[in-house]
Amino acid sequence: MDGTPERLRKELEEELLLSSEDLRSHAWYHGRIPRQVSEKLVQRDGDFLVRDSLSSPGNFVLTCQWKNLAQHFKIRRTVLRLSEAYSRVQYQFEMESFDSIPGLVRCYVGNRRPISQQSGAIIFQPINRTVPLRCLEERYGTSPGRAQEGSLGEGRPDVAKRLSLTMGSVQAREPSLTRGNLLRNKEKSGSQPACLDHMQDRRALSLKAHQSESYLPIGL
Repeated sequence: MDGTPERLRKELEEELLLSSEDLRSHAWYHGRIPRQVSEKLVQRDGDFLVRDSLSSPGNFVLTCQWKNLAQHFKIRRTVLRLSEAYSRVQYQFEMESFDSIPGLVRCYVGNRRPISQQSGAIIFQPINRTVPLRCLEERYGTSPGRAQEGSLGEGRPDVAKRLSLTMGSVQAREPSLTRGNLLRNKEKSGSQPACLDHMQDRRALSLKAHQSESYLPIGL
């Protein structure tokens, strides 16, 4: 990966300052990382992240750990044609659908709702990226059209280990980058669960504030 740490930090900051309904603005979105790499990142029950499906371009997968096992749930994407000129995209796991993936994640995290009735898996601890999405694609060679899921990175502990060490070193230097609240303030979104009414007001648009919005206190 090219670029100095300061430049990468600025690039990450720009991603996290995007609209709250833009996936790139959420640190729990890791883009095009391989399946097995995502499994190594979720280590405790409740850990989760969202990634692109490399085997089904255009679709997304939520990877989490539950009952000491890494589990993968496809986020179903449905296009509703309301008229000849207008259509609407919806995202869902089982029954209830949402207008965006951030909205879906907010609901399941805020209400501790099981991802599926069969698994009973509950998510509440996001695993945050500490580098721009571009860097992850370059690290694993997963730029669009270059790789299929499982072709790169999977089955290569040395690659996953390097990522873990890199992320750990960044977190050690910048602990503020990986803590905070998962859900956006009401000024940005009005679809938040009632239990989040007492979350702190939005502060200045800094990297610390926006990165921190990707963490939800376990007590909620």
